[in-house]
Amino acid sequence: MDKNINYLMEQGQSLYASGNKADAIRYFEKAAQMGDENAQMITAICYFNGDGVTKSLEKATSILRGLAEKGNVDAEFLLGECYAETNATQAQIWYEKAASHGHLEAKSKMRDIEFSKDKSKLHEEGSLEWFIEKAEQGDVDAQIELGNFYSENEEARDDNEALKWYRRAAAQGSAFAQNEIGKYYYFNSNNGNKDEAAKWFSMAAEQGYSFAQSNLAFCYEMGDGVEQNYNEAFHWYSKAAAQDHAFAQDSLGIYYRDGLGGIQDAKEAVKWFEKAAYQGYDPAQYHLGDCYFYGIGVSENDEEAVVWYRKAADQGNAAAQSSLGNCLLNGKGIEENVDEAMKLFRKAAEQDNEFGQFKLGLCLLKGYGVKQSYDEAIYWLKKAADKGHDGASELLGECYYYGNGVRENNDEALKWFRKAVEKNNPYAQYYIGMCYKYGYGVSANASEAVKWFAKSSDQGYVPAISALGNCYYDGSGVRQDYNQAFKLFSEAADQGDAGSQCNLGDCYFYGNGISQDYGKACYWYGKSALQGNGYAQYSLGYCYRNGLGVSVNKQEAVRLYRLAVGNGSEDARKELDDMGY
Repeated sequence: MDKNINYLMEQGQSLYASGNKADAIRYFEKAAQMGDENAQMITAICYFNGDGVTKSLEKATSILRGLAEKGNVDAEFLLGECYAETNATQAQIWYEKAASHGHLEAKSKMRDIEFSKDKSKLHEEGSLEWFIEKAEQGDVDAQIELGNFYSENEEARDDNEALKWYRRAAAQGSAFAQNEIGKYYYFNSNNGNKDEAAKWFSMAAEQGYSFAQSNLAFCYEMGDGVEQNYNEAFHWYSKAAAQDHAFAQDSLGIYYRDGLGGIQDAKEAVKWFEKAAYQGYDPAQYHLGDCYFYGIGVSENDEEAVVWYRKAADQGNAAAQSSLGNCLLNGKGIEENVDEAMKLFRKAAEQDNEFGQFKLGLCLLKGYGVKQSYDEAIYWLKKAADKGHDGASELLGECYYYGNGVRENNDEALKWFRKAVEKNNPYAQYYIGMCYKYGYGVSANASEAVKWFAKSSDQGYVPAISALGNCYYDGSGVRQDYNQAFKLFSEAADQGDAGSQCNLGDCYFYGNGISQDYGKACYWYGKSALQGNGYAQYSLGYCYRNGLGVSVNKQEAVRLYRLAVGNGSEDARKELDDMGY
């Protein structure tokens, strides 16, 4: 592609995705004028739908005629769509041309045109016999319409009759009928007959029918009726995606994103997500939003992520509602709006989306944007946890651990923490360590506590790093090692952990794991004291009273001792008594 055209297309797609369709169409039109057929097709579709421009069938038709003259089958079909609103004869001419070139949707349109008057007769007295007569004479369209009638009409529904007529049409090579038979066996026949379903999907897929190709790909993906084979699934999704089948395009994007089928290519994933997203397919819009949010195949762009999440969320996509809510909750790519976030979490939760249930439960538990409600929080967290959401399981464990909204129950807490660590949740690993350290819901076991603190610490969870440092400092469950303790306290202290800052002060004060340095001890006691750590306030007060690392300052010592007493320090109270306060 010419670099100028490539630039114009990229700019147009970016503007379109952001909702600025009027500006986007200008770029598409420029690329179209330079002869790019893809740009010409997009421009024609925009004029056809009135998307970013004033709807103009005349302009759409003019562009599509030029493409059709070059043998573009999709343009032939779309010309039929344009004329369908104004000139049925011309519409039929273009549908016929597209159908003769293998366009399956055009073939379907032709069938609809031919039966548009007769189909309504299926529901009129005496007319069913006319269709049966035509079908008995071997008319494939009549056989298909009877199959549709018996499978879709609630009053006349008869799966056996539907299957009979689909079989007759399928025997004459109808890919549509073959696919319908496949669907029947997959979904309806005695809880499904996946082997038979895959066989019929394969017949239709081999004829190039995109819906069957997508269905066959899904069978290979799930191992339904065929041996699970991601390479085969990739093959058939690719074929269906090339025919603009949105589900297949989205699935192909997932395969490229995750490396299923042997090829991992994030940029290619984005390309296919975009194709399906521009067709309005909400799962693809959600996946495209994820790509922009996490920087998968594109530069990370929270604003663009929000655009696509919103498009999908507006169509009721629960996953997108959750993700958009998360953006609103945290002010990512959009102005923070906790109330709106809560509405979206609730919508998603009510659709049984586990992330939405988790976030709704979290907000209710903490009182974010809503009145705190332990009962409702636990209700939603249990729903998410039952689906395997580790964050929800961990929070439930905390509820039982601290007695928030439920009676304190260490056994129940440990149960939920263990469920969360099945997915390597670092918070739950830390709490299991605490349970073993203090014997909550399990026999105290210092070495087992060290094991769980280490697991959580390896994932960077600061309280676990601090706890593990304490184990090394005290020689609890592990050989005493002041050097290792100092290293761990330093790591946690640098991340703002008040307990570790205080402990680091002790290391410097006593010369444990590092050369004694009262000045540095005071520095770290000071950092911890500012965060309200009572022991650090007492220790820093002691330094000021005795001139250790700082100049003697009795007034500052008294101030710090009083703060420490307010935080429960008995040592500080004794110091004040000794000083006569």
